[in-house]
Amino acid sequence: MSPRSLLAHKLGHAWYGDDGPQDDANEARPWRWAADLLITPEAYAAAEHHTGGHIPALAAALDVTAEIIHAYQDTLRRTTP
Repeated sequence: MSPRSLLAHKLGHAWYGDDGPQDDANEARPWRWAADLLITPEAYAAAEHHTGGHIPALAAALDVTAEIIHAYQDTLRRTTP
């Protein structure tokens, strides 16, 4: 796992005041927080253009994990009408 992705995820837990094991909903929340911290819309758009949207390629291009990519895409789905 990418150290920066894991650190950002753990910072997300701290941001939300999580303590101990989390259920799936509460585990997804710090991944989304981390994705927002690590990926800008411009960087994501450029990486998607160059990789064709392939998850491992996106993760490599943005120096994050696939979990971060999935969380970023989840945020996009939540905010796109």
